Amino acid sequence: MQKKFFLLIFIFFILSCKKEKYFLDFIFLWKENCFKKFYNISHLGMEKNDDSVWANSGEISSLKFKQNQKISIELKLGKDPFFSFYPLTNISEGDFVIYKVLIYEKDKLKKDFKFKLNYKIPPAPQRILVNLKQFSEKNIKMVLSGSCEKDKDKDIVLGSPFIIHKLKKIIKNFNDKNFILISIDTLRADALGIYGRNSSITPNIDYFSKKSDLWLNCYSTSNKTNPSFCSILSGLYLKHHGIYTLVDPLPKNILTLPEIFKDYCYETIAVVSAFHLHSGANLCRRFSKYKVSEKIFSTEEAVFEAINYLKNTKDKFFLWLHIFDPHTPHTAPEPFFSGYYATKKFDYFPFNYFNKSRKEGHLNYVDKYLLANPEMYYDEVSYMDFSLGFLFNFLESNGYYNNSIIAFISDHGENLNEHGNIADHGGLWETTTHIPLILKIPKKENHQIYKHLVQSIDLFPTILRLFNFKSYQNDGVDLYPEYTFEKRKFVFAEALEDNEIMVRNKNYLFKINKKDGFINTFLFDSISDPKEILNISEDKEILKKNFIGVLNLFLKDKIKYVHNSNLSVEEIKKLKSLGYLY
Repeated sequence: MQKKFFLLIFIFFILSCKKEKYFLDFIFLWKENCFKKFYNISHLGMEKNDDSVWANSGEISSLKFKQNQKISIELKLGKDPFFSFYPLTNISEGDFVIYKVLIYEKDKLKKDFKFKLNYKIPPAPQRILVNLKQFSEKNIKMVLSGSCEKDKDKDIVLGSPFIIHKLKKIIKNFNDKNFILISIDTLRADALGIYGRNSSITPNIDYFSKKSDLWLNCYSTSNKTNPSFCSILSGLYLKHHGIYTLVDPLPKNILTLPEIFKDYCYETIAVVSAFHLHSGANLCRRFSKYKVSEKIFSTEEAVFEAINYLKNTKDKFFLWLHIFDPHTPHTAPEPFFSGYYATKKFDYFPFNYFNKSRKEGHLNYVDKYLLANPEMYYDEVSYMDFSLGFLFNFLESNGYYNNSIIAFISDHGENLNEHGNIADHGGLWETTTHIPLILKIPKKENHQIYKHLVQSIDLFPTILRLFNFKSYQNDGVDLYPEYTFEKRKFVFAEALEDNEIMVRNKNYLFKINKKDGFINTFLFDSISDPKEILNISEDKEILKKNFIGVLNLFLKDKIKYVHNSNLSVEEIKKLKSLGYLY
């Protein structure tokens, strides 16, 4: 009798292991139903009258149709479905727009949702959430329509319309590890809760980091996007890969991670929000597949492009997801634009965990050219974190957490009313070079927080070792000192503007720049003067000479490259509109 009992328990255990579970899934209406992908910049950002400048909060996939038109979509829903979209019809002052969502079963109308709204663009209004739980695991026909009370010629626009639900499917199993590189443009380390911000506005990144290894003192090799990413993907300092601007292509003889992964039969894909990483550095063409913004992707556009790729992949892969926010312009959608922040990580709809972290309301832009405000920088950080919640939840529920090494990093930081800059990453400072670095390794249980100095280029040799790939020449040091038996004593960075170069140890920042024919030296005590205000270069002559010696050794093998930009006049115009002179 006892044997039968244990046999039944064993059979039940085996059946339970094979039982299908529910996993998060998305239906992107603009993709699944062959709608034209529509970008309308003016709906998400503040367009300027001056044609020489350009600014917006990011391109986004949208549905656009006439007021007398009905969009009919037949769907098989999973469990607990929700339909969500941004109301982006650009209505006039005093007008109202009505969005209708009709749900049919077997040609019978079962539910009629109506949303009568009066809003102003910019910013993008808050998402509309339609609860479809009563239609869980049913076949439906969804009919979308809309109308304006006054202006009958306006087009109806639904921004980023998607259905999120849960499907029964067996979790994906990969024989090989995958690699996901998530990079955030212009993200200061101290903007994240896990790096000490109080109170935290990044619950999703904080949650991700708790199951990962964290480096508290990671520094970029540059304060510009293209040079920094050339370093991350090649493991080389600027002095060796030669890229100092946003317009020069990385030389073909420089080996990068996507090419190495290709050699090991990985599919490589880049989803890149900043156009100049493609048209300038030419990094995206090194991947098997790539999706690049015509100008700048909004965060969720990039996130959903990445999720759509993961939904359809069957091969082992290296995915690079680059997100542009929180770079200027600071035009996050509501409720973030009004100073609201997510207080809990995204798990599943409805999302209703928002709180005020600053004075509520729309702030004025301090820098109207860049649409910048230091407080609104954090609005964008919060929006970026919330959008990443979709990705993290998808990765976790679909098994990628258990099969992928995931790296989270930034290219550089940002000055926010520091060093004479309202919202700009000029100069090699703590504010512009100190970046987050988080690495999640599958099945690693003892997650660690490291305090020693590291650089963004150190990711390169670390990834090669973790994947058991052949080692290639690079300037990096393995992030884990237990594998290299050494730690960095110094970190370095270079910048083209003012011909600036920086060296930093755990106690001091020293940098030199050449401006207007003069050579200027700067020395700051990072312990007693963390904001780097008091230049003690003239008072510490011996220390200054020692640092100059270190920099001379660093620059001894610098290689000179001559590049020719292949950017068009229009692309250069777009770069200038973002505050770049390259």
